[in-house]
Amino acid sequence: MFDLLRKYRRLEAEMRERRRRELLARTVSALNKLSSRVKFREAYIFGSITKPYMFFDSSDVDVAFLGLEEDKLFFTVAFLSEEIGRDVDVIELEKVPFRDKILREGIRWRQS
Repeated sequence: MFDLLRKYRRLEAEMRERRRRELLARTVSALNKLSSRVKFREAYIFGSITKPYMFFDSSDVDVAFLGLEEDKLFFTVAFLSEEIGRDVDVIELEKVPFRDKILREGIRWRQS
């Protein structure tokens, strides 16, 4: 019985990981689309979406920006949430004390 439970949990974790990778790809695609509508210098995807097996169905997507066009914060949140199909937290790196951690650990977006 415990083997069956272990197999189920492993399968569940693998499915969650597959969804995380798909969502990460959708986030990159959404940033590509956003870049033609809003000006920003750099974007970083960070948080649980960047960590294998740490992203859950209740997790949101975290994206940090450098040089985000003034007055475009709410548009950016709405656009990314709509494109990705998930709640998105948008951070302006100029305004947070943990900027260095995001720059060091986040996935830097590059336009493709």
